Amino acid sequence: IEELCKINLTNQTIFITGETGVGKSLIGELLHRHTYSEDKPFVHLNCAEIPENLIESELFGHEKCSFTGANKKKIVKLELANGGILFLDEVGTMPLTMQQKLLKALDQKSFYPVGAEKPTHSEYTLITATCEDLFEKILKEQFRKDLFFRISGLNLDLKPLRERRADIPLLIKYFISNSHRRFIIKEDAIKALTQLNWPGNTRELKKRIDLLSTKEKGIIQASDIGTLESSFSDKDEWLTSDQREFITKNGLRDCIKHIEEESVKMILSENKGKISKTIKDLRISASAFYRIHGEAQAQT
Repeated sequence: IEELCKINLTNQTIFITGETGVGKSLIGELLHRHTYSEDKPFVHLNCAEIPENLIESELFGHEKCSFTGANKKKIVKLELANGGILFLDEVGTMPLTMQQKLLKALDQKSFYPVGAEKPTHSEYTLITATCEDLFEKILKEQFRKDLFFRISGLNLDLKPLRERRADIPLLIKYFISNSHRRFIIKEDAIKALTQLNWPGNTRELKKRIDLLSTKEKGIIQASDIGTLESSFSDKDEWLTSDQREFITKNGLRDCIKHIEEESVKMILSENKGKISKTIKDLRISASAFYRIHGEAQAQT
C-alpha cells in the first residue's frame, strides 16, 4: 500500500483480488485518502448486492420523464465519482449485458442516461475488486475478456490476513483511530490478536475490535482476547451448510434471491396474507415486496 501511494493514481485503473473479507474495500479507501483531498468523492458500489435489474439504473441512471414514473433525474455512481474514485466491488458478478455497457463507458469516459440526448462526461480513478477467478469466468464466457483487460492496470493481489500477520497491529491501530469509541488495546492484547487464525480475514478482525471496544473500562488486555475467542467458535457460522452448498452450486446472486423469496413467503404466511404488516416486519419498500413476491409466484 505504501508503494502504491507513491504513484500518481489519478485517472488510473486498479484491480484488487483476494479472499472475501481480506480488506479490498479498505485498500480502496486508503488509496483515496492518500491520493485525493477530502472533498473528492469515493463512490462504492458492490455489484453482488444490487439486483440485476437495478445495476443499470445505479450506474447509468435516467433523465426526468424518460419513462413512466421517472419524476426526476437520477444522479448515479458514474456521475458522482467525477473527480474522485469509483470503486466497483465484486465486479465478477456483474451481468454480461452490463459488462458491455460499462466497457463502453470506461473507454469513452462518458455515458448516456436513459432518455438523454447528450452524453454525461465523468473522469475518475477506477478501482475494481473481486474474490472470484476471472480467468475461469472468461473461459466459461461469464466475463468479457476485453473488460478484464480494460480494468487491469495496477494489479494488487491481497494475501489473506493469516499470511500477513505483520499487518495486524497496523490494522488494529487504524480501526481504533476510526472508531467512535475511546479505548486502549495493550501490547500483550495486540500480540494475542496477532497469533489468532483469522479465517474471516480483515472483516473478522474489525468485528472483533468493535466487540472489544464495548468493554466497560475501555482498556483491552490479553486476558480479554481469550474470552472473545470462545465466542467465535467454529460453530459460529454466518451461513448454514445448506446455504453454502446452494451458493457453490448456483452462485451468490441466486442464493440472495432465494433467501428474499423464502423470507417474503414465510412472513406473509405468518401474517395471514397481510401485505402492509409483512412489509413492515421485513423492513423493505412496497416496490421491493411486489418485485420479490412476483418473482416467487412466477416460479410456482
